[in-house]
Amino acid sequence: MPIYIFWSGYGFLVPLIYIFWIFTAAGFTYLIFGTTDFTLSMYSRIIFLSCMLYTALSLYFMGKYINSSKQIINIDPVSGEKNYENQKKHTFMFIKIEYWGILMFFWFLIGIWNELNEYYQL
Repeated sequence: MPIYIFWSGYGFLVPLIYIFWIFTAAGFTYLIFGTTDFTLSMYSRIIFLSCMLYTALSLYFMGKYINSSKQIINIDPVSGEKNYENQKKHTFMFIKIEYWGILMFFWFLIGIWNELNEYYQL
């Protein structure tokens, strides 16, 4: 049971989606620049940050979908009584998946701010 310390339900998808988009960014950077070094130019960092945005959007909308407040109806076959139960919440490190999307979006905004600050010497 120690695995549930880090996630519950589909929470394990948070790092997997992040890793998928990081490898996608590295692949695009390699195809365009011939290297996977994100510090090579501003454009390679923009590719990385756009993949961070895709990570944020993927996590947010996936989390909203799978953590929706639908209820499961169990009908007792003997008495015919309906029992309503809430679905299992999908979390990673005790944070819902859609909130990880919001955190990734703020990380994206901080990265964009740093790029603009470096480019325009703010």
